[in-house]
Amino acid sequence: MNASPACLKRPAHSLESACKLAIGVNKSVTKQVTEQSDTKLADEVWRQSVEEADKGWTWLDESGTLDGKILAKRFGLRQAGKIHVIDDCSIGGFNVTCVVNERMKVPSVYETAACIC
Repeated sequence: MNASPACLKRPAHSLESACKLAIGVNKSVTKQVTEQSDTKLADEVWRQSVEEADKGWTWLDESGTLDGKILAKRFGLRQAGKIHVIDDCSIGGFNVTCVVNERMKVPSVYETAACIC
């Protein structure tokens, strides 16, 4: 039984075209993340981001330029008493440069039981 049949969705844009579009989009993303109304939430997102960088999961780009870069929007979401950091890579156009598997077959209860047997 194959849980992920081959059903690939081709990229909508090349990386080069997404980088060209990012010149204007990056300004909008920057404006959205700098205009935070909840400073406590923004501080916690920053703290978690620094923690991820310390662990080597992300890195700090100190080049000072956005040339050739596609920004993602990172924001916090309060849920069940915790703050979860969300990275929205679709806003800058990065997601449309990737090949994705659009369909995942979820087996029925009967198929699952048959596999277990």
